[in-house]
Amino acid sequence: MSKASAHHPCSRTARHLLLGIAILAFSLVVIAADRSGENDSGAYGWQTTFSGPGIPGGRIYASVIHDGDLVIGGSFEVIGDTVANGIARWDGQQWHGYEGPSDIGVGQGDVLALEVFNGELIAGGSFSTAGGENIERVARWTGTQWESLTGPQGDDPSGAVRALHAWNGSLYAGGLFRDIGDLAVNRIARWDGTNWFALEAGGEVGVDSRVEAILEFQGELVVAGGFTDAGDVEVNNIARWDGSQWLPLSGPDGVGTSNRVEALSIWNGDLVAAGGFVEIGGIDADRVARWDGDRWHAIEGSDGAIGVSDTAHALAVFNDVLYVAGRNFTEAGSIEVNRIAGFDGQDWFALEDGNVPGADARIQSLIEYQQRLIVTGGFDRAGGNIFNGIAGWDGQTWSAFESRTGAGLNGTTRKLLEFQGELIAGGQATIAGDTEVSRVARWDGERWHRLEDDPAQGLDNAVRTMFIHDGNLVASVNRPDGHQILTWNGAAWQTLAPGVASTFNSLVYRMTEFQGDLIVAGFFTEVDGISTQYVARWDGAEWHALQAPSGDQLDEPVADIQVFDDDLYVAGYFTDAGDVEANGIARWDGDDWHALIDGSTPGVDPDGFTEHLHVFEDELIVGGFFDQAGEQAIAHLARWDGTSWSEFEALAGPQITSPVSAIHEFGGELIVAVAQGIFDDNRIARWTDTQWQALNRPDQAPFDVFYDTAIEHEGDLFLGHSFDVAAGVSSWNMSHWTRDTATISEVAVSDPTDRGNDVVLPVQVRVIGLEMRPDAGTMRVETNTGAYCQTDALTETGEHEVQFECDITLDEGVAAHLVAHYSGTALHTNSTSDPVPLMMFEPIFDDRFQGD
Repeated sequence: MSKASAHHPCSRTARHLLLGIAILAFSLVVIAADRSGENDSGAYGWQTTFSGPGIPGGRIYASVIHDGDLVIGGSFEVIGDTVANGIARWDGQQWHGYEGPSDIGVGQGDVLALEVFNGELIAGGSFSTAGGENIERVARWTGTQWESLTGPQGDDPSGAVRALHAWNGSLYAGGLFRDIGDLAVNRIARWDGTNWFALEAGGEVGVDSRVEAILEFQGELVVAGGFTDAGDVEVNNIARWDGSQWLPLSGPDGVGTSNRVEALSIWNGDLVAAGGFVEIGGIDADRVARWDGDRWHAIEGSDGAIGVSDTAHALAVFNDVLYVAGRNFTEAGSIEVNRIAGFDGQDWFALEDGNVPGADARIQSLIEYQQRLIVTGGFDRAGGNIFNGIAGWDGQTWSAFESRTGAGLNGTTRKLLEFQGELIAGGQATIAGDTEVSRVARWDGERWHRLEDDPAQGLDNAVRTMFIHDGNLVASVNRPDGHQILTWNGAAWQTLAPGVASTFNSLVYRMTEFQGDLIVAGFFTEVDGISTQYVARWDGAEWHALQAPSGDQLDEPVADIQVFDDDLYVAGYFTDAGDVEANGIARWDGDDWHALIDGSTPGVDPDGFTEHLHVFEDELIVGGFFDQAGEQAIAHLARWDGTSWSEFEALAGPQITSPVSAIHEFGGELIVAVAQGIFDDNRIARWTDTQWQALNRPDQAPFDVFYDTAIEHEGDLFLGHSFDVAAGVSSWNMSHWTRDTATISEVAVSDPTDRGNDVVLPVQVRVIGLEMRPDAGTMRVETNTGAYCQTDALTETGEHEVQFECDITLDEGVAAHLVAHYSGTALHTNSTSDPVPLMMFEPIFDDRFQGD
């Protein structure tokens, strides 16, 4: 509690008048935003709106069937709307992560191999943690948690595990490791369920280089990879282990292969090998061949054409057909296939759907599951359809692995803005939801659309920023021959004016409008051959520099620009603006540059810089990396009122202690992102006028990613940058925060109490929402005098309803009105009353009571 700053003597008569004030109550209603098209992950908070089928990036390297579920492993953070971290299972309906004991999936590396041994799922790879524990490179799932293969304190392989196979009651692991604990194994080892053992023969242990695949064939273990010797035997990339010795797979004209073997399978009783080789056993094979137990044979079509045109990474048999997949091959035999092909015993064929064969990027693993061949890797499209890394092939057509389409973007979101009533996202994306886009997409509240009707009129290079100027959409495009400013005419992108290229020699980072002109800023030093040091002005016909009368301009790049008090402010890394010392921030009045001087010191400390500007509550908010503003010790975030600097003074809770990476406004509050966590690893927080609070609800993870752009659209907050997960929620390069539908239904003041020269007002507030939790909310009531009361002791008074009470202490004779704030699990909202005079009394003096 705090008192109003003024003190007014008051007679007993006035006090009695105050005590007779009747209960004053008023209703405060918050109108909720339209939620059409929302993919809700809770009544409010961070949503899974911008996720999708498959994975948003990375690769799926491995797949296996365990307990009837499909399990995949790779380098992804999320799959669909599920946070999984490198490993996930599909139960036929939805994806699940493997959580336990203290985290989901694996960390600090990827899952590269999967196998089932003794009924348990085994994962191998390059990871350093599993379930949040220090379990390196190989782990087993017990059904509830991840464990080391030799117990919680067991020894781990010294390098990545790339292959796993169960054989003869033991698990065999191969890869890049030389040792497991103190045991020298050289890239392959056997685990019997309790201990690790080396494969030793002829006085030599293991193989002399990497292992990529392991498979049982005709009672022996076949091991393949990039090695020359196995034990003391020359084998050249593929060898047999019979349990006690190594044996080569030889042909009449040679031993092994000419290059690495990456995959093994069994088809029609033969062993099939695939990889980067062009010869095997001395015969031409072109990256895929079969071993009949005696000799090698090429996979040859009826036209005599053999193999595939580039490295193969995966093999599988589905409906008696051999399927081969890889990274870059475009032909199998003599036909176009694009990274995957089938061989029916007679001829090669493409997996073609809609006249588009194969996939658009690398395929890494193949497995049969529920009457489909499941194809995984790092591709976006297969057969011309968008699947994002995982798709099914039934022998005739491609299909999505799950029914949801989602709305995720496959590239960094650099700028969000509203244009003609819709949300526009610009950046690197070529896919938005289930739609192919050209770096710019529009969101109608339910799905993404191309900006242009004709794909040929789209952009073929990334967008760095956008702005609305004179009612037109303007974009900065990062083209190989320069950074160009283009405008959208409703049908196509074009230059700002005929004959003017508007090509900058480096990055255009920000745009705004000043005195009717378009202002751009960034890292460039010239446009169309004109010297424009880091900031330039377009007057509708040509570009101009912003230079002082002396001719001087800025001496280093600009990070942000903002109009404040009718002047243009620039923030950046410069020391001088024109011919004045400015130190990271300067003001342009249309004719000359000026420093922001508080005391005798311009700008921020010379060793710092400013990167973000925002106008909020009639002040310029400045963020960046600095410890001083003017002559005041103010770190990273400061206010400029036009004449002096001030800081954000939090009465309690966390402080801003690391560089500010973004500033925005949402719902009348200031939102900031920081380089490091503010509290509980949060990198985003809102300012409540007295303290910093998390934007996420208590049951959601901290917002731990950087965002570059933000906008309030139809009552919700949208953030963009480069991330797959935000606040523990699957969010593909965009994140969506929404408020709950809620009402602060009543703020009441009753029975004022006389305490000497003060009046104590008990206040009651009721809040109704969809998910009210009395143990996770805070209420605060303030007056225009500065007095307030606050509590988190909320009482549940009905279904979806909470109430709280606290006392505000005011000096007598002070006119005041109330402002109620609530933040908690259901919503964050500020509701302000009309100025209602609770106390409007002139002091009444009575000689009889003087001196009281």
